[in-house]
Amino acid sequence: LIGKGISTVRTYGVGPCSPPGFYGTQDVHMKSEADIAAHIGMPACIIYAQSFSTISSMLPAFSKRGDVIVADKAVNFPIRKGLQISRSQVRWYEHNDMADLERVLQRVLKEGQGKPLTRRFIVTEGLFECVGDMVDLPKVVELKLKYKFRLILDETWSYGILGRTGRGATEQQNVDPMQVDMIVGGLAGALASGGGFCASTNEVVEHQRLSAAAYTYSAALPALLATTASETVALLQEQPQLIQTLRDNTKAMRAQLDPRSEWVRCTSAPENPVLILVLKDQHIEDRKLSIADQEALLQDAVEETLANGVLVTRLKSPPIAVGTSAKEAQREWRPRPGIKVCVTTGLSRKETEAAGKVVRHAITSVMKGRKWQKGTLVAATPSAAPAA
Repeated sequence: LIGKGISTVRTYGVGPCSPPGFYGTQDVHMKSEADIAAHIGMPACIIYAQSFSTISSMLPAFSKRGDVIVADKAVNFPIRKGLQISRSQVRWYEHNDMADLERVLQRVLKEGQGKPLTRRFIVTEGLFECVGDMVDLPKVVELKLKYKFRLILDETWSYGILGRTGRGATEQQNVDPMQVDMIVGGLAGALASGGGFCASTNEVVEHQRLSAAAYTYSAALPALLATTASETVALLQEQPQLIQTLRDNTKAMRAQLDPRSEWVRCTSAPENPVLILVLKDQHIEDRKLSIADQEALLQDAVEETLANGVLVTRLKSPPIAVGTSAKEAQREWRPRPGIKVCVTTGLSRKETEAAGKVVRHAITSVMKGRKWQKGTLVAATPSAAPAA
């Protein structure tokens, strides 16, 4: 990958300095689009220069004011921005609750009787960024076909991860990708590149070349990153043992944290290399920890872990949309405070296990420390103001 990258920079330079529709599209971009489309099993693909902007631009390119989008309550921040920009009617269903999804779809159809037809979409993720669990894709596809909705699947965190060759949730759950209307993914994660993509039919892809703001008005993806994406896709297909190694490391890390830790549990799917750790309900209730208390406690755990040579991060809630009232903000779904532990193939199994022990011991150290003992909660108590 490094050698190919150096060769690409010497040939194409560091960036196209132009939108794709002007003179920013180069042969490496066209090759990357074809490689990703063939890997996923879709007729066509379009590449965006920024991962975040891919779905936040793709959604409003198809769904407009008056259209209806039914979305999982736990979808990530880029999806939420796309929903906001589209100005469509958004109906939420409980996270990964297929019975509630069907109830919402039925209500949308009932409310639309006797009114002009509108476009209707279901939006969900393959691996949920804020929770870590996996979508029940066969059931979502079944409901999509039953109630005649279009399905948009965000595979930003599952493409390159799930399935034998990293094709994502469709390969993992044995679903024909053509039953998903649009598959969106990121190239900045497992593919070690940058940007994002949308794979679909030729008509859907070509529409975005004129209607998606992030594609039309942004400089094209640097050739270096397009080449890296193509090479990584080839590696995933030629060396499926890479994904197996990642799964082995993920299993090793998880074995050190859940159920071995008495303080936290993991909400991520077993196949997800991003482990989200949340405090167990028993300790939250016993110590009467508020959301702010949990965030502060977990931040202490992150810092304790870093002090011992392992880098993890804290799961942060996405910001509230501009214009949201205080009352609406209280009703909005928020992820539980947590710690994110990212597993890679860059470490051996032994190193992964050692890192897992450091994380577990750091959490234990913070939980047993005087600062967060039951009844004291020194960190949550503001210092007394000096006397006048």
